[in-house]
Amino acid sequence: MPIRPSRWILPAVPIAVALAALTACTSPAPAPTPIATTKPVLENEEQALAAVTSAYEDFQRLSTLILSEGGSGPERIEAVASPALSKIEQEAFAEVARDGLSVTGEPRVQSVQVLSWFGYPDAIGVIASAAFCVDISAVDVLASDGRSLVGADRPASSSWVAEFALLEGQNALVVHSRDKREGDCA
Repeated sequence: MPIRPSRWILPAVPIAVALAALTACTSPAPAPTPIATTKPVLENEEQALAAVTSAYEDFQRLSTLILSEGGSGPERIEAVASPALSKIEQEAFAEVARDGLSVTGEPRVQSVQVLSWFGYPDAIGVIASAAFCVDISAVDVLASDGRSLVGADRPASSSWVAEFALLEGQNALVVHSRDKREGDCA
């Protein structure tokens, strides 16, 4: 008995030849276009130090101004703080206003130590963190009757750790969070 090719093999041969011819005549797929990356926000530790120092001093200056005005205009802090920190600070300013307090004098940043920095913001927008030593010896908290509420045993400086973020559409860092460290500056 003669062997006959299956009726499925004969039609498949021209299809295979046609596919081979098509692939032989086509050029390789173009290489994917690289995704354009933006320039890093912070490129080195020196730049990080300058950025966090400036952002913290802006925050401190505006916060002190609001406190010196008895807590009025608390929404101004939104220009230098993340939304979450702005809310916390505005609640504190409202307390100051409610209690009739005010602040005199200016705190001064004595030293800054960058703890971490990244070229690009992390998942929650944080781009750097730093420790600050702030001279508060010239700062006084006054009651509504003008009497000082600062105890004689208050340290001359305070220590803080802050995180910084770059908010959407802004070119400058803002304070994302800040926490007072125990004791005065070492």
